[in-house]
Amino acid sequence: MPDTSLKQDMINALHDFTGSEISLLSEARVRFHKEDAFTAATASLLTEEDDLRQRAGGWLLLETVRAGEHSAGTVLSLIAKDVMKLADWQAVLTILQMFDELDVPVTGADDLAAFATGYLTHKRPFLRAWSMNALCRLSHHHPHLLPAARAAHNAAISDSAASVRARARNTKRP
Repeated sequence: MPDTSLKQDMINALHDFTGSEISLLSEARVRFHKEDAFTAATASLLTEEDDLRQRAGGWLLLETVRAGEHSAGTVLSLIAKDVMKLADWQAVLTILQMFDELDVPVTGADDLAAFATGYLTHKRPFLRAWSMNALCRLSHHHPHLLPAARAAHNAAISDSAASVRARARNTKRP
């Protein structure tokens, strides 16, 4: 359970976030990232009904992984049961991008695979591209996902969007 006072402090710090002020997110990360409950409190933002809180939470988690403060496997395992609650497409994108850092098996792989699969045919090309990548990355550690990952990769290779085809070329074929 996340520290509710830390979560509330983070929400207060993000009060003026309207969706594009990365500086506000960076400042919040610098201010709170050393707190023991930071990752759990940030992950709990993903379950909020407010799209901007979801977007902030996704960005903060991805930056935490990229900074090497937590592994992608740890964070993805933590949020596996909640990812289907995401409504904001930018929050979804940041979580899908986190799979690119995945180097270990995760808890909740089937939930994460279902999440990624749900975006394979999305109207937004970046969501299609990164969901395929996420499924492929998961399949490297969870072999039962190989057939779905191969099908997704094959579909992405012939996608109408160049960005999806490029991500497929840059994703190790499962």
